[in-house]
Amino acid sequence: HIISPEYLTAEKLMRIALMENSIGVETVPSLGIELAMFKVSGKKEGVVMVPLRELPIPEECKILIIHRGKQIIVPTVNDVLMKGDQVTIVGKGKAVADFNRMLGILREPRDMVIVGGGIVGEHLATLLEKEKISVKLIENDEDRCRILAKQLSKTVIINDDGSDPSVLRNENVSMADVLICATENEEDNLLASLIGKHLGVSKVISRYSKREYEEIFGMSGIDASVGYYHVVANEIIKETVHNYEVMLLLEKFSEEFFDLKVTAGSRIIGKRIADIDMPKMSAIALVVKDGRALIPSPDTVIEEGDKVFIYALQSAIAKLEWMFKANIPVGP
Repeated sequence: HIISPEYLTAEKLMRIALMENSIGVETVPSLGIELAMFKVSGKKEGVVMVPLRELPIPEECKILIIHRGKQIIVPTVNDVLMKGDQVTIVGKGKAVADFNRMLGILREPRDMVIVGGGIVGEHLATLLEKEKISVKLIENDEDRCRILAKQLSKTVIINDDGSDPSVLRNENVSMADVLICATENEEDNLLASLIGKHLGVSKVISRYSKREYEEIFGMSGIDASVGYYHVVANEIIKETVHNYEVMLLLEKFSEEFFDLKVTAGSRIIGKRIADIDMPKMSAIALVVKDGRALIPSPDTVIEEGDKVFIYALQSAIAKLEWMFKANIPVGP
């Protein structure tokens, strides 16, 4: 089984680029669901400071967790969204895109600029071409530009330094809906991202490889960043942790998304979700009954043989192991 982290990184960058409010996404193809992180911009009336029970949240999705500054909230129907919140949801099919619309969009993204024509940049441009997005790609290496020009029929290839402010200004980057910095070099990506923000690009996304850059990209005011090592780590887990259908590490590896089979000894059999005393900082995201994935309601009853997908902070793992009589692997 060959893992292409470059392709997976490109796919992730594309998903984030296509949804205006999205800052992160994890796809679980086997279940047809996505975990998506959104930033609440407050640009639409009637979203902020309204109890969740009154929001038109799409049916096939559920808010799992809200990051508000240093605070982490597992919300109830009485909680509200505030401007600047980062919200993690689970959704099926088009529910994730509908949630993005609910938060409010100014316009569908149509024009994108990619800095860096390496393997990730090439995959990304190919994916965006298929989505009928108009793409401009800036790459410093002349030979690489010749190769890209042969591969990418609809992308405008520019042979120049994408981390040079005058180049980005001359290429009218400020007019783009999204700037994606995808070079192999973190410093170049950081610089290009900051210049893009300074020029007024409404959404800037970057990739980084080294773990120590996660903090820096988080603090820099860049809208979203995708960690290459994160993508690799999650792929390795998929290949090595075999008794789990899904095992994802999120948010600096301190949050996990995983499935547990409800077996005879489990302490939640026969209970409605509303009556289950879940550990603090955990939420049931999804229930699979007879092979069908459901976004659970408070009235969903858990039965033996069900598979339950849980979003949890590592602090909740020990109690979950006790509830489900299971061993849950913990991230690095």
